[in-house]
Amino acid sequence: MPDTASFPRRRATKLRHPDIITAHWDEYVLGEDEHGQWAILPAGDPTFFAVGDVSRLGDDQVRCYDRDGRWVAQFWCGGRVANNVLADGSTRSNVIDLTMYVDMARVLPGEDGGMSFVDLVLDVARFVDDRGVTVLDEDEVAEEMERYGIPAGHIDAARVVCAEVFALMAADKAPFDDATAATWRARFHAEAPAG
Repeated sequence: MPDTASFPRRRATKLRHPDIITAHWDEYVLGEDEHGQWAILPAGDPTFFAVGDVSRLGDDQVRCYDRDGRWVAQFWCGGRVANNVLADGSTRSNVIDLTMYVDMARVLPGEDGGMSFVDLVLDVARFVDDRGVTVLDEDEVAEEMERYGIPAGHIDAARVVCAEVFALMAADKAPFDDATAATWRARFHAEAPAG
């Protein structure tokens, strides 16, 4: 069992422009490096969605919040299982075939020391089986801009960042390699020193 007392806990919130809450969870802050601030949602801890669903993953969810506030990356071990309780009380489990998922975003300091970020539609993902990297949701940009009033300048900036993230992930460059997030995960799970 990790020594969670070593890591501060905070509320993290995912938003749609400008301030519509879509999900929230309580994560442990692991530290910072040249890429940004790292946090972890341990396996089994819940994520609460605004639609009423609750999801618990069978794997730790390690996050990196970009130092420049332009993206939020999620890292898992391969083949993670999501156990979901839906708003209607039914349950569903599914295997997600991703190891990395990066939201283009505007990262904002949250209330009371928390963290929040506004999702800017575009995402980059790496798949488990072939380690393929792809850009997701480009086909949803126009609709999301209209629905949520996302300024065109935000999307233009997100496209530039998306191309940068894609290139780094395709080349296995940190932090979008396997080792960087694994190091932060290991730090969380390291046994407390005997004493």
